[in-house]
Amino acid sequence: MPTNAPQEFQKAVSVLVKGRVQGVGFRAFTRRHAMLLGLKGEVANLPDGAVKAHIEGSSERVKQMLHLIKQGPSLARVEKIVVSPLKPTGRYKTFEVGLYRR
Repeated sequence: MPTNAPQEFQKAVSVLVKGRVQGVGFRAFTRRHAMLLGLKGEVANLPDGAVKAHIEGSSERVKQMLHLIKQGPSLARVEKIVVSPLKPTGRYKTFEVGLYRR
């Protein structure tokens, strides 16, 4: 099935982040850095206390973003991240803080 993803979106990943990642500015941190890197997607809190992000962009910039997520903001404590590759969708126009959707 063909994708509508622009050429610049060579990579997409789903990232599940566990630890102390809610109530510490993690979503704002993720959005700010994603915007600075020119990435598209969204980040949302999950009911179980984790954070999930969908990130699309160039391979190098996605790699940089994953490094930043592993560190997190100063008040966070990232215990585990699970990165799953996805096909780029090209549906995101920016990087947003989203709401959890099942």
